[in-house]
Amino acid sequence: MANKNGVLPTKELLKKIHDLEQSHAHLNHNTSATSGADDATDDDGGVSGPSAVKLTETQYLNILQSMGQSVHIFDLNGHIIYWNRMAENLYGYSTSEALGETAYELLVDSNDYTLAEAILQRTAKRENWSG
Repeated sequence: MANKNGVLPTKELLKKIHDLEQSHAHLNHNTSATSGADDATDDDGGVSGPSAVKLTETQYLNILQSMGQSVHIFDLNGHIIYWNRMAENLYGYSTSEALGETAYELLVDSNDYTLAEAILQRTAKRENWSG
């Protein structure tokens, strides 16, 4: 349980991290099994793993919708082009309300618009940003 500042105790946080790592390892194992082969040779003779499986657009969208996390995708101009159900739950905007809107207007406090716009411009130029 979190303390009065909303921070989890170290022991509980470490357990959550451990659980996430186990879940990730399990997901990687299942992905490898689903692909039919752990490694395959591509047309150039190189080795490719499960990520080389060709999925349809519908399959990708189904994966994004089934994720337990909020997923939102925006274009280089910052306009939202994808919004899953968990994003609806987290941010309170339906998909129809979110699509086409600028990400920083829906996801960022109005006091931080300038910073958000600067970050979007940097990433659109393929520059690194962290923070």
